[in-house]
Amino acid sequence: MAQLASSMAAFTAARGSRAGVLFRWSWREGMRSKAVLLLLNAAGVVWLIFAILIYLHYNLAALRALDLDVSRLLPIDAGFFSAYLEITAAIAFFLALLAGPPLLTRDLANNGLALYFSRPLSRADYVIGKMGAPLVLLSAVTWAPGLLLFFLQAYLAGAGWAGRNFRLAAALFLGGTLWAVMLTLLAFALAAWLKRRIAASAAFVGLLFIPGLVAGVVDSFLDGRRWGDLISPIGDMRIVWNGLFGLPMREPRIVFGRHGVGITGPPPAWSAWLALAAIAGLCLWLLHRRLRPYEEVRG
Repeated sequence: MAQLASSMAAFTAARGSRAGVLFRWSWREGMRSKAVLLLLNAAGVVWLIFAILIYLHYNLAALRALDLDVSRLLPIDAGFFSAYLEITAAIAFFLALLAGPPLLTRDLANNGLALYFSRPLSRADYVIGKMGAPLVLLSAVTWAPGLLLFFLQAYLAGAGWAGRNFRLAAALFLGGTLWAVMLTLLAFALAAWLKRRIAASAAFVGLLFIPGLVAGVVDSFLDGRRWGDLISPIGDMRIVWNGLFGLPMREPRIVFGRHGVGITGPPPAWSAWLALAAIAGLCLWLLHRRLRPYEEVRG
């Protein structure tokens, strides 16, 4: 998986651009971490396990001899690829935690923005160059190897399978890309706002997990759908992933609300898309406000 990440980085880097210079520097900084390399290897192990499951699906002669239905024992369907995306999304979270905030906090803590912007470098170039490395890194453990699994399955399944299941490839790409973008934006926005690596990392973890706990409390005051899930980025992503893969939403649950005991279901997919768009917009606004070559002092 580290080799795939390096190949994607080499393909993405534009040597003639100013943003490309920042991208290559940020990439080298991220790949120096042993923890990052360990997570990339873990993602490679996950990919290998899923690839073996696909291979066994078509090569279990012993099970066929016993008249066992291999397709039911090892179904390669939307649930299979959705499970792969969710597992690798967890690895991507830890990669974003390790590789995201330090790229900004070092510059902000040492007043490095003035040095960057004293050269012919715009804020857009700076953000694109800095964000490029984590985006490629997260893509290399989510949708990119997921598409390799899709093509392996398409090859073994024979002609026609890829066309009938093109939705799965689109879901892997869109779902993995959206998760990578959201993690990178959140990590950078918090780093720009807090300016300290430890504080930004702690806020990053809290922002992704604490809203999920608060959602249950919110749902207890709201009847009908579980609208509290929308305050959690992870909850929003799960709703979006289920919609992309065509999977049924999570099972309804019993809640105790103001009007007694009731059964609630998840909010519609469009509301999760809107919630993620609002989070992304807020992150971009924070970056626009904070990434300046100087601090405004008002008396």
